[in-house]
Amino acid sequence: MHFCLPATGIRIWLNTDPHVNNSILEGVINNIRYYMNRSKDEIIERQLELDEEWDIERVVETGAGALTVLGALMTWITENKGWAILMGISGALLLQHALHGRTPVLSCIRKNGIRTQTEIMAEKTLLEVLKEDPQLLTEERIREIVRSVI
Repeated sequence: MHFCLPATGIRIWLNTDPHVNNSILEGVINNIRYYMNRSKDEIIERQLELDEEWDIERVVETGAGALTVLGALMTWITENKGWAILMGISGALLLQHALHGRTPVLSCIRKNGIRTQTEIMAEKTLLEVLKEDPQLLTEERIREIVRSVI
Protein backbone atom coordinates (compact mmCIF):
# COMPACT_ATOMS: atom_id res chain seq x y z
CA MET A 1 0.00 0.00 0.00
CA HIS A 2 1.38 3.39 -0.99
CA PHE A 3 0.23 6.69 0.50
CA CYS A 4 0.84 9.87 -1.40
CA LEU A 5 1.28 12.84 0.90
CA PRO A 6 1.74 16.37 -0.42
CA ALA A 7 5.20 17.88 -0.23
CA THR A 8 5.77 19.98 2.87
CA GLY A 9 6.32 23.17 0.89
CA ILE A 10 2.96 23.03 -0.90
CA ARG A 11 0.56 21.22 1.43
CA ILE A 12 -0.85 24.44 2.92
CA TRP A 13 -1.30 25.91 -0.55
CA LEU A 14 -3.18 22.85 -1.73
CA ASN A 15 -5.63 23.17 1.15
CA THR A 16 -6.20 26.93 0.99
CA ASP A 17 -8.80 28.70 -1.13
CA PRO A 18 -7.03 29.98 -4.29
CA HIS A 19 -8.44 33.47 -3.69
CA VAL A 20 -6.79 33.54 -0.26
CA ASN A 21 -3.50 32.27 -1.71
CA ASN A 22 -3.60 34.99 -4.38
CA SER A 23 -4.40 37.63 -1.78
CA ILE A 24 -1.36 36.59 0.24
CA LEU A 25 0.83 36.65 -2.88
CA GLU A 26 -0.45 40.11 -3.77
CA GLY A 27 0.39 41.17 -0.22
CA VAL A 28 4.00 40.10 -0.71
CA ILE A 29 4.17 41.91 -4.05
CA ASN A 30 2.62 45.06 -2.57
CA ASN A 31 5.07 44.99 0.33
CA ILE A 32 8.02 44.81 -2.06
CA ARG A 33 6.53 47.56 -4.20
CA TYR A 34 6.16 49.73 -1.07
CA TYR A 35 9.78 49.19 -0.02
CA MET A 36 11.17 49.95 -3.48
CA ASN A 37 11.21 53.63 -2.54
CA ARG A 38 12.39 53.22 1.03
CA SER A 39 15.80 53.55 2.64
CA LYS A 40 18.04 50.61 3.49
CA ASP A 41 17.31 51.22 7.17
CA GLU A 42 13.56 50.89 6.56
CA ILE A 43 14.13 47.70 4.58
CA ILE A 44 16.26 46.27 7.38
CA GLU A 45 13.55 47.19 9.88
CA ARG A 46 11.00 45.31 7.77
CA GLN A 47 13.31 42.28 7.58
CA LEU A 48 13.54 42.30 11.36
CA GLU A 49 9.74 42.44 11.59
CA LEU A 50 9.56 39.42 9.30
CA ASP A 51 11.95 37.55 11.60
CA GLU A 52 9.33 37.93 14.33
CA GLU A 53 6.31 37.01 12.19
CA TRP A 54 4.61 33.79 13.20
CA ASP A 55 4.14 31.36 10.33
CA ILE A 56 1.21 29.00 10.00
CA GLU A 57 3.12 26.07 11.49
CA ARG A 58 3.83 28.01 14.66
CA VAL A 59 0.20 29.12 14.96
CA VAL A 60 -1.16 25.59 14.49
CA GLU A 61 1.41 24.02 16.81
CA THR A 62 0.75 26.62 19.51
CA GLY A 63 -3.00 26.09 19.26
CA ALA A 64 -2.66 22.31 19.45
CA GLY A 65 -0.24 22.58 22.34
CA ALA A 66 -2.56 24.92 24.23
CA LEU A 67 -5.51 22.55 23.74
CA THR A 68 -3.41 19.62 24.95
CA VAL A 69 -2.29 21.47 28.08
CA LEU A 70 -5.86 22.65 28.72
CA GLY A 71 -7.13 19.09 28.39
CA ALA A 72 -4.48 17.77 30.77
CA LEU A 73 -5.11 20.51 33.34
CA MET A 74 -8.87 20.11 33.24
CA THR A 75 -8.55 16.33 33.55
CA TRP A 76 -6.35 16.79 36.60
CA ILE A 77 -8.36 19.63 38.20
CA THR A 78 -11.82 18.18 37.68
CA GLU A 79 -10.80 14.50 37.90
CA ASN A 80 -13.11 14.01 34.94
CA LYS A 81 -11.39 11.86 32.35
CA GLY A 82 -13.74 13.20 29.69
CA TRP A 83 -11.39 16.18 29.37
CA ALA A 84 -8.74 13.78 28.05
CA ILE A 85 -10.73 13.68 24.81
CA LEU A 86 -9.54 17.24 24.20
CA MET A 87 -5.95 15.99 24.20
CA GLY A 88 -6.82 13.25 21.73
CA ILE A 89 -8.63 15.63 19.41
CA SER A 90 -5.75 18.09 19.58
CA GLY A 91 -3.25 15.35 18.73
CA ALA A 92 -5.38 14.09 15.85
CA LEU A 93 -5.72 17.59 14.39
CA LEU A 94 -1.99 18.19 14.69
CA LEU A 95 -1.28 14.86 12.98
CA GLN A 96 -3.71 15.69 10.18
CA HIS A 97 -2.00 19.05 9.72
CA ALA A 98 1.47 17.50 9.72
CA LEU A 99 0.57 14.88 7.13
CA HIS A 100 -1.81 16.74 4.86
CA GLY A 101 -1.50 20.46 5.69
CA ARG A 102 -5.16 20.57 6.56
CA THR A 103 -6.94 21.51 9.77
CA PRO A 104 -10.51 22.62 10.43
CA VAL A 105 -9.31 26.14 11.20
CA LEU A 106 -6.91 26.47 8.25
CA SER A 107 -9.17 28.68 6.15
CA CYS A 108 -9.77 31.03 9.09
CA ILE A 109 -6.05 31.24 9.86
CA ARG A 110 -5.13 31.91 6.23
CA LYS A 111 -7.90 34.49 5.78
CA ASN A 112 -6.34 36.37 8.68
CA GLY A 113 -3.12 36.65 6.70
CA ILE A 114 -1.06 34.03 8.49
CA ARG A 115 1.58 33.00 5.97
CA THR A 116 3.74 29.96 5.40
CA GLN A 117 7.44 30.10 6.11
CA THR A 118 8.03 30.00 2.34
CA GLU A 119 5.86 33.08 1.80
CA ILE A 120 7.67 34.97 4.55
CA MET A 121 11.07 33.94 3.20
CA ALA A 122 10.10 35.06 -0.31
CA GLU A 123 9.46 38.55 1.00
CA LYS A 124 12.67 38.55 3.04
CA THR A 125 14.71 37.42 0.05
CA LEU A 126 13.21 40.01 -2.26
CA LEU A 127 13.87 42.69 0.35
CA GLU A 128 17.50 41.59 0.48
CA VAL A 129 17.79 41.93 -3.30
CA LEU A 130 16.03 45.29 -3.10
CA LYS A 131 18.47 46.45 -0.44
CA GLU A 132 21.55 45.38 -2.42
CA ASP A 133 20.55 46.13 -6.00
CA PRO A 134 17.08 47.66 -6.48
CA GLN A 135 17.56 47.87 -10.25
CA LEU A 136 17.19 44.09 -10.47
CA LEU A 137 13.56 44.20 -9.36
CA THR A 138 11.06 45.44 -11.87
CA GLU A 139 7.35 44.96 -11.27
CA GLU A 140 7.27 42.03 -13.71
CA ARG A 141 10.36 40.45 -12.17
CA ILE A 142 8.90 40.69 -8.65
CA ARG A 143 5.72 38.92 -9.78
CA GLU A 144 7.70 36.28 -11.62
CA ILE A 145 9.92 35.56 -8.60
CA VAL A 146 7.07 35.48 -6.10
CA ARG A 147 4.99 33.13 -8.26
CA SER A 148 7.94 30.79 -8.86
CA VAL A 149 9.05 30.62 -5.25
CA ILE A 150 5.65 30.09 -3.70
